[in-house]
Amino acid sequence: MTASRISGALAALIFAAGCAGANDGAGTFSPQDGDAASRTAARPSARVFTRIYVANNQSSTVTVYAPHFVNGGGETLERTIRGGLNAPSSIAFDSSGHLFVANAGNVTKYSEIGSTPKAVVATITNGINHPSRVAVDQDDNLWVANSGGGSGSGSVTEYAPRTKTPKRTITFGIGDPGAIAFSSYANIVAVANRRNDSVTCYDRTTGNRLRTITDGISHPSALLFDASGNLYVANTGTNAITVYQPASNAVHFKMKAVAPRDLTIDDDGVMWVAAGDNTLRVYDLANGELMGTVAEPFLAGVSHIVSGPVGYNWVISIGSAWMAAIVPRGGFRYKRTPTSSFAPTDRELKGPIAVAVGP
Repeated sequence: MTASRISGALAALIFAAGCAGANDGAGTFSPQDGDAASRTAARPSARVFTRIYVANNQSSTVTVYAPHFVNGGGETLERTIRGGLNAPSSIAFDSSGHLFVANAGNVTKYSEIGSTPKAVVATITNGINHPSRVAVDQDDNLWVANSGGGSGSGSVTEYAPRTKTPKRTITFGIGDPGAIAFSSYANIVAVANRRNDSVTCYDRTTGNRLRTITDGISHPSALLFDASGNLYVANTGTNAITVYQPASNAVHFKMKAVAPRDLTIDDDGVMWVAAGDNTLRVYDLANGELMGTVAEPFLAGVSHIVSGPVGYNWVISIGSAWMAAIVPRGGFRYKRTPTSSFAPTDRELKGPIAVAVGP
C-alpha cells in the first residue's frame, strides 16, 4: 500500500498554544483490536469513560475536558484539579472512576469523578521512589513504575484495590522502568526498561518473570498488547515499532517511525503512533502497513496519544503546549474533511505530559 500524507483531514479540534516505511518483515500476521487493558493506559472498561484528562507538569494540575466534538461540536474545560498534585507525570483510572496520579514523590488517588473538583482520598508513599508511570490492570490493581531517581535500577510496585501498602515489589530484571502494559490473553504484565534496553514480562498473579526481550529493543518508550497477545514496542533508539508474538522473544516484524513516543489502537483496530518527527503515523494492523501520516504545524512536540472508548472513535494527542482531537470518519477512513478546527481561549495547558480518558 502506498503511504499517503493526510493533510489536515483529521484535525477536528485543535488547542494551539503557541519516516517513511511500511512492514519491514515477512510472513503472515493477523493482529486483533487492542484489548481494553492496553488501549487507554490500562483502563478497565466497567463504565463508559468519555472525558479527557491532561496532566500538566509545569502547573501541577490535571485539566478535565468534555469532548463535545464527538457530536461535531467543540469542547468544554469542565474543571481543573490542583489539590495534592506536584509535577504530575502520569495518570490512570480504575473501573470505578478513581483517578490515580504519579507525582514527584507520591501517588495520589482521587474520589470518583462527578461534577465538582475531586478530593484526594489516599496518598501512597510506601514503596514509591520517583514514580514515572501509573497503570491499572483489569482487576483494578494499581501498578507503579519507580525509576529510582538515579539510585539503583528502580522497581515496579503493585497495590491491591483500596490499599496503600505494596502487594508486591518487582526488582528482578527491572532497569529504570517506564511504560507498563497488560495482556488479558496470557495474564501478563510487561515493563519497558530504559536503562538496560529490554522488556520484561511477568505473570500478573505471581509476579514471576516469564521472559526478557532484548531483540530489537532500544530505548523503549511505549508498550501495547492486542487481544491476541501480540506485543508492540515503540523504540526511540532504532526508529521502529517492533512486534512480538505471544511467548516469543524474537522480532516478528517491525514498522518504521521516527523516534516513536507513544502508541494507541482506535475503535477500528488501527494503530496510531506519536512520532518524534512531529507527526502521527497510522498503521493498518491487518497487514502492518502504513496507511498515512498526519503532518500539521500543531503537532510540534507530539508526545502522548490515547484513543477514545469503544463506540467513540477519536484519538487525543498532546504536545508541548497543546491538545488535538482527531476524529476518524467512515468510508475510506483517515482522509476526510474535518468537522471543525479552532483554538479556545482558556486552555490551561502548561507542560502537558500525560493524557487519559475518564468518566
